[in-house]
This record gives sequence, C-alpha cells and structure tokens, in this order.
Amino acid sequence: RETYGNDAWRGKAMGDFLTRLRIHAHALEGLPMPVFSLTDYINEFLKVLQIRHPALHSDLLPIWQELAEFQESYRQLPLAFCHGDYHPLNIIWGEETIHGVIDWEFMGRKVEAWDLANLLGCLGMDEPAWLTSELANTIIKSLHQAGIFHQVTWHWLPELVAALRFAWMREWFHEQNRKMQIQELDYLWLLLDNRKLLRQKWAPVSTNG
Repeated sequence: RETYGNDAWRGKAMGDFLTRLRIHAHALEGLPMPVFSLTDYINEFLKVLQIRHPALHSDLLPIWQELAEFQESYRQLPLAFCHGDYHPLNIIWGEETIHGVIDWEFMGRKVEAWDLANLLGCLGMDEPAWLTSELANTIIKSLHQAGIFHQVTWHWLPELVAALRFAWMREWFHEQNRKMQIQELDYLWLLLDNRKLLRQKWAPVSTNG
C-alpha cells in the first residue's frame, strides 16, 4: 500500500476493468434500478450534522458552498452501473493483473465516473502527490482511450472527487474519529484549492494541447 500509487501497471489494470464493466453492464439496461444521488446524500448528512455535530457542520458547510456550481450541474451528469467502492484495497491482485474485485455492496446506478473519482480520492488521501502519480495518470489515460466517459464528466471530475469525500467523512463521524475528520477537512480544501490544476492534469490529451 505504501508504494502502489507509483505502479503504472495497476492503473492500466484498473482502467481495463472499469472499461469491461461498462461494456458488460449494458446487459442491465432496462432493468429497474434506482439512481443514487450524491448531492441528496450530502444534504441529508449535513442536516444530521447540524443537530448532532454542529462544529463539524460549520466546518463542512463552506466546502459544500464552494461546490455550488457542481451541485447545479450534478443531475445532468451521465449515469452508469458502478462498483461503488472501487479502490486498490478492494482488489485481489495478481502479478501485474487483477484476479478479482470484492465488496460490491455499494454497486448500482450512479454518475458514470463514480468509481474513478472514489479511486482518485483514496489515492490522494494516502498521499496527495498520488493524485497525479503513475497509477492515476495511467488509469486516466486508459479511460480516455476507451472513450467511456462524456466530456462533461471529465470537466467535473475534481469536484466529484471532493464531493465523494463527504461519504468518507460520514464514516469518520459515525466512528467519532476526530483525527480523521480533521485530516479529511484538510484534504477537502486541498482538493478544492487545486481543482483547476487537477482538471488540467486529468483532461483529455486533445484539450491539453
């Protein structure tokens, strides 16, 4: 875990898996499947915090307000079937390959870059430099080449990464883990302060010049 952010082969393997998942998930189209709304989830979480942890609510509210434009655009983002908790610790690794992906309890229909955003957020939480590391760069290149995400999805990817961290904050809240709450707050501001740079780094090659 201390070095996986530097492994380009992991990024390629993880990108290939997400591409195959998108292709094979077409068989689920037409089946009744609720859509998970991250913005609704966060708004409900903030209501709970306002009563049960006002200090944390006060810390998170300015962050959520910084994401106001993202909130307005969220419902226009394309949807897809997603794993729901995609990151390296939920993968059974082989020698430069994936043997299996575990922990599917959060699977469902979500914004199409959910799995990528969760992965990037976890990488950066372990080590901020890994947001643009070999693993991150390689999976992003793989998914650009596969063409499975729309342009609007790539535009809002940095904000989606930040918004998804609210789900992790909810975990730290339930665990009453103040140390992780503080770390998460610092990380959220780091993501927001650098979102323009991340958008440039994660953009399709064609828009990077």
